[in-house]
Amino acid sequence: FVAAVLRPALKSVRDNSGLAVLSIVLAFGLWIIVSDAENPTRTRVLPVDIAVQAVDLPADLAIADDLAPVRVRIRVEDNAFDNLLAADFQATVDLQGLAVGEYKLPVDVRALTSRGGLRVEDILPEEIDVKLVQLTGKSVPVAVEVRGDPPPDFTMGSPRAEDGTADVSGPQAKVSMVTRVVASLDADGRTENIDQAVRLEPRDERGLLVQGVSVDPSFTQVSIDIEQKVYRKALVVS
Repeated sequence: FVAAVLRPALKSVRDNSGLAVLSIVLAFGLWIIVSDAENPTRTRVLPVDIAVQAVDLPADLAIADDLAPVRVRIRVEDNAFDNLLAADFQATVDLQGLAVGEYKLPVDVRALTSRGGLRVEDILPEEIDVKLVQLTGKSVPVAVEVRGDPPPDFTMGSPRAEDGTADVSGPQAKVSMVTRVVASLDADGRTENIDQAVRLEPRDERGLLVQGVSVDPSFTQVSIDIEQKVYRKALVVS
């Protein structure tokens, strides 16, 4: 029975193989047309700034100024466009083999996701200005900045940092601004001793963060003793 049913169908496919292939192609083409009508793919500029990262920076050089961000013209499906973020792209500029000086260098951007058929069409701008200067450094003191207090029934001792000094390095103009590095932590409501690694931040004489310099070590261990107050009753003599 099965053979009797399948034999005519198989013969029909053999006799009309060209028509069968044409039907598949037409069906696939129709599916593409319908899908594109419901969710079209367009080319437009993504209104998001993408930070540019330097790669292969020579060990004895520093970047004098922050690298300008770029934007991208992309081709992607409509339903994916509004969900794209700067984190979906990686923008880099190659500094390998360069010396002290000012350059206009090409930026490379690649998509880190393929959703919506995402494709980078253009980089805006295609080149950015990069100024390289000699790397300099100095040693500065480490300070601990504590925010908040333990509950009223607890006392907090003086903070202790494992490192007394740290080295900052970068462009001369920025390194000269740094007067100390600060380990900042929150002790509000704490009732137990604190012993934790805290990131060191380069600060200027006004306490403002200095961008564009490196700190070594980047973390220091900070310890603070927190104890509960002991109340003694007064002895009353009659």
